[in-house]
Amino acid sequence: MNDYNIRTTDYPGLISLGVLMGAITVKDNIVTATNGGHWDYIGPIYKPTGATTVVNGVITPVMASVKNLSGVEYVHVNLRTPLSLGQIANDMATAHPEIAAGLANLGSYFVLGSDGNAGAPVSPYRVYL
Repeated sequence: MNDYNIRTTDYPGLISLGVLMGAITVKDNIVTATNGGHWDYIGPIYKPTGATTVVNGVITPVMASVKNLSGVEYVHVNLRTPLSLGQIANDMATAHPEIAAGLANLGSYFVLGSDGNAGAPVSPYRVYL
């Protein structure tokens, strides 16, 4: 099985690409991984901003969702699948310009390592057992 830690500001685009590549299906607005995989929708992730509030003497950290440099909120998803998304994308890129565009901008769908390839985040929010 392959584990993919996905983060994107273009969730509808992610869903379209996932369906096109055969990794997921959507029925009645419910996303399901194909081929015995697992789709784990996390959504926005909130982290402390460094600021705090005090209410009735209780100090509480101010939280904010993780956003890109333009201030657009990321949506996070984990996908476990037997499929190799990179291989499928490479095989389909010539016939599907939207997949080629996704390959050219991998960072808009995945956390990238120093090598420029998709990888796991340093501190994953949720991991598979």
